Amino acid sequence: MPAVDVTGLAPPIQKMLRALSTPYNQQDVELLREASTHDMVKLYSAMAGGMSADDLWVELRGSLKKRLGEDFGKAALKTYDKIEVTLAYKGEPLGIVTESHGRHLVVTSTEPGSPAERAGITRGHVLKVVGGNTTKTNVDLTNAVNNLHSSGGMSLVVEVKNSLYKLKDPVPEPEPEIESPPSPEEEEVEV
Repeated sequence: MPAVDVTGLAPPIQKMLRALSTPYNQQDVELLREASTHDMVKLYSAMAGGMSADDLWVELRGSLKKRLGEDFGKAALKTYDKIEVTLAYKGEPLGIVTESHGRHLVVTSTEPGSPAERAGITRGHVLKVVGGNTTKTNVDLTNAVNNLHSSGGMSLVVEVKNSLYKLKDPVPEPEPEIESPPSPEEEEVEV
């Protein structure tokens, strides 16, 4: 088997990889890092049911590629871009909304006119480092921004994956129903 870094992979995935009769590479490992808890439950069930490691690998890889996009594993190997985010005033929020996806913190939206939007951060960017701190959770991001604000800093460097994470489109909220005033013909007139 090729020498690849499998640190941080869940034990059942490491067990599956050791049992494979076919080679795997770092791109495959980066794809596997995105396996969810649901994927793990399916993997445990299939292993308990006697499914071969090769069949498990084909099924899990197909499921992850379908969910994350065919080129995700390739994108995971690419480098990160450094973007400098400059605040217009001390204490200004970055203006991003994020959520965790596996071991990644992904931007789901940016506030119009915010420092993040002005710097070019967009929906789907994977945050790796914010202000010199590794960023894997919303707590990490909050701490990095708080450090910037408490130091009185006006800019920080954000490292983002140079390819966008494939996010599902948000479900739009229903428009509130507004009652229109009755037309003059419909109005009741007391005579």
